[in-house]
Amino acid sequence: MTEQEYNARKTRIRSLVITSIAAFLGAYVFRSAPGGVPSSTPLIFVAAGVLCLVVAGVTAKKLMTDGAAK
Repeated sequence: MTEQEYNARKTRIRSLVITSIAAFLGAYVFRSAPGGVPSSTPLIFVAAGVLCLVVAGVTAKKLMTDGAAK
């Protein structure tokens, strides 16, 4: 794995973690918003946040195993 690929994966992991934090924040905001939004909106945001965290974890695990194999 080249240094560019390593840095690209690290950037992808950081982006996914930041996106998941934003999704959780969005779920909190829409949960406390007065009327007008469907009740499933916060659940969709939470699901997106969890999915981003799972993908970030899988990517981090691949990064560690590829770095250890080197």
